[in-house]
Amino acid sequence: MSHQVQSPRESVSHEQLWIPRGISEFERWLIDVDLEVKFVLLTSLSPIDLHRLSLTSSILYSQVAHYRSIAWSLSRFLGNWFDTPDDFMRMLEWTGGVISGSQAIRFMSRLKPSPRSDLDIFLRVAGLPEMFRWLVAEGYQAKWTNGRYIDKFVKRIIQLPSLRLIGDTRSKPSMIAVYDFHRNSPVRGKQALPSKVQLVVITSDPIRFIIRDFHSTAVMNIITSREAISVFPVSTFLQKHTVVARSNDADPKPWMRKYERRGYNVLQTLPATVHEELREGVRYVGDRMCWSVAVIRRFQIKCV
Repeated sequence: MSHQVQSPRESVSHEQLWIPRGISEFERWLIDVDLEVKFVLLTSLSPIDLHRLSLTSSILYSQVAHYRSIAWSLSRFLGNWFDTPDDFMRMLEWTGGVISGSQAIRFMSRLKPSPRSDLDIFLRVAGLPEMFRWLVAEGYQAKWTNGRYIDKFVKRIIQLPSLRLIGDTRSKPSMIAVYDFHRNSPVRGKQALPSKVQLVVITSDPIRFIIRDFHSTAVMNIITSREAISVFPVSTFLQKHTVVARSNDADPKPWMRKYERRGYNVLQTLPATVHEELREGVRYVGDRMCWSVAVIRRFQIKCV
């Protein structure tokens, strides 16, 4: 659908200058409707349908782009844990960490963060001291200390497995330490809800760990300092399936029940007909079947 604008040379007021001609009734309604109504409508559409709608015309593209910048605002989402979410994203990049777990699912699903769940940060030993210090400065305390014993904490880090093991990409990535942090003071502008952060220390690249060690496909979602990626977006967010990826759990029933309560159909074997993202073959993080939400310009969000 094409539209025209009046030429600046014509004798018209500033308000009239950029009003397009020949727009549809739906386009005009979407421009004029109350913002809350607009968001209810666009939130009812899947990411695929939003993309299709944005291709209809330049007007609808701009309306969808504005909606995306708010609905998938990572700074806004992380503002539930941090007074300065942009600074946290820079620290995440500096330490080579990534966010995953249930909060990553909620972000990609356009849901508010769950106050009952931790923000799970996965990183290697080298980035741990800097992230620890930053969390303490942000008002967090480790459960086993009052936050004053940073030197003692760093000493404990040095006692973790050697850097040779941590950098050995031939070995299977594994978890070597988990540190829980809590913050009882409210985040600026938020209600006084406790904020919880969990630092998970691993022996290899965090993304490699998530793909190779997580229990099922629905949790293979990753937020880095530059983008959020879902490896299995169709099955996770459209079909609400999660396929068991690790069969050596001592008792897989607790996590299965948890995801069934969240509306997922837990599949221990693949059915005869599945979406191509689940078919046997070579996959990698960032391939054409992934869904990516890129972080741009002071960590505003643009969907691609």
